[in-house]
Amino acid sequence: MITVAKKGSRTRGLVEYLFGPGRHEEHTNQRIVAAWDVGWEGITHPDEVQRALLTAELDRPIATLESLSGERAPAQHVYHVSISNHGEDRNLSDAEWSLVAHAVAEKLGFTETDTRAGVRWIAVHHGAASGDRDHIHIQATLVREDGRAVRLQSDRRALREVATEMRERFGLEVRTREVGAGTPPLSRVEVQRQVQTREESVREELRRTVRACATAARTESEFVAMATEHRVVLRPRWDTGTGRTTVVGYSAARPTSPTSGQDLVWFGGGKLGKDLTLPALRAGWAQDPSAVPAWRSVDDPRHTTAGPATTGTGRRRPELTTGGDTQEVAAARAVHEVREALRAVPVGDGRAWSAAARDGAGVLAAAAQALEGRPAVSVSLAAHALAEAVDKQPGRHVPPAVGEGRLGSAARAMLTVIGASADGVGTAVLLTQVLRLSESIAEAHAQAGRLALARAAALSAERNVTALALVGGPRELGPVPNPAMAWAMEQARRAARTPITRPLASPNQAAPPVRGRPTRDLDRGM
Repeated sequence: MITVAKKGSRTRGLVEYLFGPGRHEEHTNQRIVAAWDVGWEGITHPDEVQRALLTAELDRPIATLESLSGERAPAQHVYHVSISNHGEDRNLSDAEWSLVAHAVAEKLGFTETDTRAGVRWIAVHHGAASGDRDHIHIQATLVREDGRAVRLQSDRRALREVATEMRERFGLEVRTREVGAGTPPLSRVEVQRQVQTREESVREELRRTVRACATAARTESEFVAMATEHRVVLRPRWDTGTGRTTVVGYSAARPTSPTSGQDLVWFGGGKLGKDLTLPALRAGWAQDPSAVPAWRSVDDPRHTTAGPATTGTGRRRPELTTGGDTQEVAAARAVHEVREALRAVPVGDGRAWSAAARDGAGVLAAAAQALEGRPAVSVSLAAHALAEAVDKQPGRHVPPAVGEGRLGSAARAMLTVIGASADGVGTAVLLTQVLRLSESIAEAHAQAGRLALARAAALSAERNVTALALVGGPRELGPVPNPAMAWAMEQARRAARTPITRPLASPNQAAPPVRGRPTRDLDRGM
């Protein structure tokens, strides 16, 4: 659960907002699910007279304060709390939200006891907020029935405690965001631009390319070279006070034309993904004395263009490896070897399984680089979902994956492919193997109780099935005939054996409110 609190001064303004259409027409079927007075509970769509009466009732303690002491009410006497579930959690019933609201009132000291008077408050439940998050709003007057002002202390901590209790009571997910995971969502402007142009946003394209290069690279300097080759402009962030001797971070941009140097939009590694910060990437690489010279080579104001891109034209079939396989099939064999190695890894070793998910996402991102059209989109979505199956705790970066860098070699192989093979067989073989890897990761996370991560891996498997349908269906290593698509649907059900009540957040989704900071939603009417 996410809790955000704010104070204001306009009781009627907030009442009108809560029962109005909302900022983005998200307020529907507004109803009071809990209140200090049970007589208000169950009220739906109050008319103007009822809203005026409710405002007067909420403000009545202020009149008591002024009549008894002659003091004016505190300027910020309106207290507004938004409590929401995460997008993948189930919706709570009105009765369950009522329990949440009463728990909040109790924890904040709004209820009447032998030693204190009560506080007037209501809880309103209506349509989902941004990100499809089920939520309620609580409005309270910070003056008690006896005219005494309410002194809130440590209310944010109290709200967090209620959120933890209710999450356990209702079986909601322990959101990985709380331990530092999650991909920064797109801004509303980016989402609107994607909808209008029907093209992948610059940030999504950068995220995919950087992830592919980071997985394929064996060293930091190799990452810089690969990213540059794939049209990513990198800019190092040097440690202050040390000159150009220590790199502590980076920013990335995508040039739109050879002369777009001044028009670049830069994204720090953390804005692409928490697993794409430089410290997180370094956890998967060997030590590299050539890293600083490599960063210096791109740290030039004139360095605003990157290597050539080969898309749409110049397509060629993947070359054969020394073993007689295409690059795609060689990559599939590498993924298969990692799956076999993971059989010996305990499900409780979350970091090892997270490492497999991180590098598996890199393989998918690299595969998307070699594809075009709808298959590329589906594979990109699968890569995004699998990257969310990584437990990215602050200060505890994921180590190299099992299999002696085999997933890295698979990503390198795919980055050498310009255009998928004409018949799609090699691509189908690779995607089938990554599908099975995603299933294994989902099962291990689920058995160990890492349910949010399990759902992310299962979602990746589902999206992989969609991509397989577009390239000819699942293909096994070796001369196995192409199975019916019913088989693919069965794989999706197997991969999602941990129930998914609602899809995980799409990379096209706008940014949700940040916990602990007021949002535009809370600013309305106050």
